Amino acid sequence: MSGLPPQTSIKRWLVTTNHKDVGILYIATALFFLVTGGVLALLFRAHLWEFGGTGLLTNTEYNQSVSIHGLLMVFWFISPLGFGFGNYIVPLQIGAKDMAFPRLNAMSYWFYLFSGLLLLLSFFQGTTWANGWYMYAPLNVPIYNPGYTLTMGGNATILALTLFVLSTTLSTVNFLTTIHRCRAEGLGLWNVPLVTWGILLTVWMMLFAFAALLAALILMLTDRLLLTQYFATDQGSSLLWGHLFWFFGHPEVYIVFFPALGIMFETFQTFCGRRIVGRKWVIIAMVLVAVQSFLVWMHHMFLTTINLPIKTLFMATTIGISLPFDLMVFALIYTMVKGRVRFTTPFLFTLGALVLFIIGGITGVFLGAVVLDYEFRGTYWVVAHFHYVMVSGVTALIGGLYYWWPKISGKMYDERLGKLSFAVYFIGFNLLYFPMFLAWETPRRVFHYPEGAELYHQLATVGAFVIGTGVLLVFITLAKSFVSGPDAPDNPWAYSRTAEWATTSPPPLENWPNRPSYASGRLEFVDDA
Repeated sequence: MSGLPPQTSIKRWLVTTNHKDVGILYIATALFFLVTGGVLALLFRAHLWEFGGTGLLTNTEYNQSVSIHGLLMVFWFISPLGFGFGNYIVPLQIGAKDMAFPRLNAMSYWFYLFSGLLLLLSFFQGTTWANGWYMYAPLNVPIYNPGYTLTMGGNATILALTLFVLSTTLSTVNFLTTIHRCRAEGLGLWNVPLVTWGILLTVWMMLFAFAALLAALILMLTDRLLLTQYFATDQGSSLLWGHLFWFFGHPEVYIVFFPALGIMFETFQTFCGRRIVGRKWVIIAMVLVAVQSFLVWMHHMFLTTINLPIKTLFMATTIGISLPFDLMVFALIYTMVKGRVRFTTPFLFTLGALVLFIIGGITGVFLGAVVLDYEFRGTYWVVAHFHYVMVSGVTALIGGLYYWWPKISGKMYDERLGKLSFAVYFIGFNLLYFPMFLAWETPRRVFHYPEGAELYHQLATVGAFVIGTGVLLVFITLAKSFVSGPDAPDNPWAYSRTAEWATTSPPPLENWPNRPSYASGRLEFVDDA
């Protein structure tokens, strides 16, 4: 690696295998897909400004925008942004000089990039995917929906998602090997930072969840290309897809959220000036959620013909998975109560993420009850709940971007501008999604809404543009910092105790000049020479 071209060289970014460079590439690419998915969201929210639609989009264009927005945000933005932080931070935190398999790490990034570009190119190959990011059968095969699915664009979307799954599988193997086998001497698993714990549990969940998604995608591709009948029959094909997809789909919520949860723990410790309350119980709770996430998938299928005793069982497992989360939420709150809080920009974003997650969790209890789910399923209540949970993770990830920005860039940002970006972002988010709870009778996935709900939808549209402004302010803050910000000290947050702050900002190519060791019970550097 020492023979790589200079960091300013384009060739450097094309051939690098260094984990920090790969992490930066993941973060930059994920943010690009955020902007792309965000523009699609602004388009269909503008379309919904008036009852009956503004005519900005045709019905087909609306369906395409909603579907590709969902796919981009769930697959190509949130998880890869967490992976970007994982690539950059995890080896530093555990005392490794790089990932276990650096070339495999770089290859996983390029598969991710090309899969995303293939998804965007699907817009130019006839009609792209327009049946929602969940791709429900039998509408996902041409025999039942030739207008949307019998196109090269639809096939390109499925192939892009398959390539993305391949990328994540390579990353999963790499992270598991790195965290379990490449930790510094004396660093036990119980003592690794909570960010690393979040990444570790994420990749364990991905190892099993994405296998189910890959199986579903392969079967769907054979239906589309070889005209098999896995999802085209009237004998339970929709249930088969539902089981395969949601066995992946519900763990995916926690796959997205766990890296953000680790960031929340890390920033709360730093800016409250004390270790997280009940740390070992928090780790146990995270492990319980990771296991339980595979036992609740059928609550997405309460409206199907599955018998009532089975639905009742999954209602119980759904309520049960909320209990470990209660413990983690109270640990964060109690840490804040017992500490001396510094309301910096990273802390504001992660505190905001906690507030949003609590609202998302409470509203999700309604959907976990079979009787209430009959009423709320397929409405804007689900849209609002889903975004309060998922975008709470995005909010924490933005907090992580501010938190590690001095380490990654070597520059400090304008704190006042950062706090302004949080205020605009947080107000915009709630203005966008809270009215959807009030307009819950609106059916989701439709390009027209019931008369009388105009006010709520107009508030949501205004909120969409406000949160877009907040994200733009984040970019402006970081760009201004990169161009003209003051140099960052090695540890600008003072209380930060994890190993990445023990090196320079930004870190050198080899991370540390000497080997890190925890053999004495604390971080030391051993000169092997």
